[in-house]
Amino acid sequence: METQNESKLSWQDHVEAASLFAGSQAAYCRKNGIDPATYYAQKCKLGFSKKRESIKSDFVRVETKGLDNPRSRRRLPDPRWVADFILELDRSE
Repeated sequence: METQNESKLSWQDHVEAASLFAGSQAAYCRKNGIDPATYYAQKCKLGFSKKRESIKSDFVRVETKGLDNPRSRRRLPDPRWVADFILELDRSE
């Protein structure tokens, strides 16, 4: 019979192998004959399911107001013009 420590190591191996697996975690479970619910429960129990720390980004969230109105959309610049404009700004730096 498998000891608790051996069982923990076995599940750690499965979680690490699933993270390297080319398919989804569910596909890994199917391929290895593991019940997905048991896999996810063990993964959580081992602490692998904790939320990742948010990655700091230089992007700023911009909220647009009034764009639900079709008339508002007519006032927006042509997307190609905006792209060309940004490229020119980037070249001038």
